[in-house]
Amino acid sequence: MTRRTVAVVALVWALTIEPSAAEQVLRAALHVHSSVSTGTQTIPEILATAQAGAVDALIFGDSALRRWEYGVGPWRLIKRVIEQPSVMTLGPARYVQQIAEASRALPGVLALPGVEVAPFYFWRRNPFDRRGGQIKGWHQHLLVFGLPDMARLASLPLEHDPYHGSQGAAPYQELIDAVRQQ
Repeated sequence: MTRRTVAVVALVWALTIEPSAAEQVLRAALHVHSSVSTGTQTIPEILATAQAGAVDALIFGDSALRRWEYGVGPWRLIKRVIEQPSVMTLGPARYVQQIAEASRALPGVLALPGVEVAPFYFWRRNPFDRRGGQIKGWHQHLLVFGLPDMARLASLPLEHDPYHGSQGAAPYQELIDAVRQQ
């Protein structure tokens, strides 16, 4: 088994319920990252690996947005923005299209688009201080899948003001409410 295969197999969720005659056991991998964001395999490679491993369904969970900014001054005229590959840098419509095309090429695996969203982070200390700033809250993620039109991802509240400390659950609830409205 290759390292790539192990990565996909490790994400497989197996139902342990004994199915009745009318039910079917579905082996699914949830929250799978591709090379669109932080994964190493392309979407077609992941689907081929899943098919070879007898996985019935994949729910992708690529990072929706991987962008951080930090700046000084009241208007943030001097700031630095760091952006890494994500669904938003590729484009949500193109992301959905890549999954659909790969699904048509490998029809044995149901593939659904989804994203991992970190809707809020904030800075502790001045990031231009020689000790650097400390980012907080970035690793509090929500998985979003099942949207009728994933291409409308850009309309979701993916970012909040990172300069005024913790905002509690408000940014997360705002995202949940926006997803429910879709």
